[in-house]
Amino acid sequence: MKFLKGCSVLITLFIYFCGAICITLLVPQGLHQRKILIHWMHRFSQLLLQILDVEYWVDDRAQNDSVPGTLYLANHVSYLDVLILSSQFPAVFITSVEVKMSPLLGWLARLSGAYFVERRTRSTLKKDIREIRDLLQQGLHVVLFPEGTTSDGSLILPFKGALLEAVVNTPIEVKPVCLNYRWCDGEVVTSKHQATLFYFGEMNLWKQLGALLGVTQVVAELIFLPSLPSHLKKCRAVTARATQDLITAVFNPITVVLFLVLWFQSTAFSQLSPHALIEKGDRAFEKRNRKTELMVALDHYQRARKEPQVAVEASWKYSMALQSFASRFVEEEENQAKLFQEGAEVAKSAAERDPECGPCEFWTAIHMAQYGERIGIFKMLGSLSEILERLEKAAKLDPAHAMAGPYRILGTIYQTLPGIIGGDNDKALSYFEKAIALTPLEPINYLALAKLRQAEGEQELAKQLAQRAIRLAEHNSVSLESRESLQELVQISQ
Repeated sequence: MKFLKGCSVLITLFIYFCGAICITLLVPQGLHQRKILIHWMHRFSQLLLQILDVEYWVDDRAQNDSVPGTLYLANHVSYLDVLILSSQFPAVFITSVEVKMSPLLGWLARLSGAYFVERRTRSTLKKDIREIRDLLQQGLHVVLFPEGTTSDGSLILPFKGALLEAVVNTPIEVKPVCLNYRWCDGEVVTSKHQATLFYFGEMNLWKQLGALLGVTQVVAELIFLPSLPSHLKKCRAVTARATQDLITAVFNPITVVLFLVLWFQSTAFSQLSPHALIEKGDRAFEKRNRKTELMVALDHYQRARKEPQVAVEASWKYSMALQSFASRFVEEEENQAKLFQEGAEVAKSAAERDPECGPCEFWTAIHMAQYGERIGIFKMLGSLSEILERLEKAAKLDPAHAMAGPYRILGTIYQTLPGIIGGDNDKALSYFEKAIALTPLEPINYLALAKLRQAEGEQELAKQLAQRAIRLAEHNSVSLESRESLQELVQISQ
């Protein structure tokens, strides 16, 4: 099978090269030639992915079709990224002159309509920016990998913003795209698949391609995120950072072999004091949109729970991190329910130890509510009174916790419930206003109130709230959840 697949790839490449060379010989160099080449690459990519047994599904969160001349910014781990994106739509890929000089990928890139930039020198930067802007203004889709290189699949590398000057203060649409590799030969992609799927560092292309030919199935996920609002295109650094945050939030890093992680953690952190464990857990939790960081936070909090002097704090923080992990990185509802059940038990135990612990009450209520949603709405209604009581108590003990979470969640519950079983928009309004008063810089609370205004038909009030929240996010340091809520706020504000 591997031999036959290899022969099919070679034949397909030969046909592609013949067709592309004919295009370059028969069509004068310029925009028209580039358009034909990128469409030829589009069709070729679709065929080559079939031969390589690479499939992907599209999660389009943009909710609208791209206009001509859109700049797509994507994470990058392999040459497969190019084939997947090119098979989805014809586009000009921005790549480096180093790729141009490589034997196979260079030939492919030259005949695909790609645009080459010299990343190591600034002498041609202005020209490259001008050329990229011209391509976009001529109606061509352009794909740029802002990391500037490929990663090993475990994280998103820092985005470089120099070339993003091409879209600063322009009406050009900028869309973040996230590529996740989910399955390989029927298994969830982990570190053992790195050498097969990903092409990074000093890897040998031919050896890696040989390994890929032996794979019977690869399944990837292509997530299209909404276009960046204009206020995030006023500065290339802001554009780069905003795009990186958005892609990181939906990126699924590959997991490492679990026993190695546990061994490393047990040897590296066994000598830390209880307070140091919590501090390190807090620092990791700040990066909770990365799976590996959240795993580190969970491990630190779990270790600290064994120490009597910090057991209560460590327990509610473990419960908090568990909720984030289940919501962000666990897909199966059954597994989510188990984690929410564990989180509720841990936080409830901490609340029994310390009746004055507001966060303990808050996270008990959150886990109970989310556990109830997973096992059935009617079962959740049976514990609704306890959930509300715990949130009310949390609001008295520590109202500002989790960006005024007790008031925000109370408001959300009263807004969501049907009137016949206690739903009350007036109560919801009061709670949302209290949340905003406590944390006036957090856009997430404005989003909750704006949604309520929308539900009541007060579109102009909702729009004003959303616009205010967006301005706050521009000028202040806000929580990760508030940054993640910006996309919804932008939609409401328009």
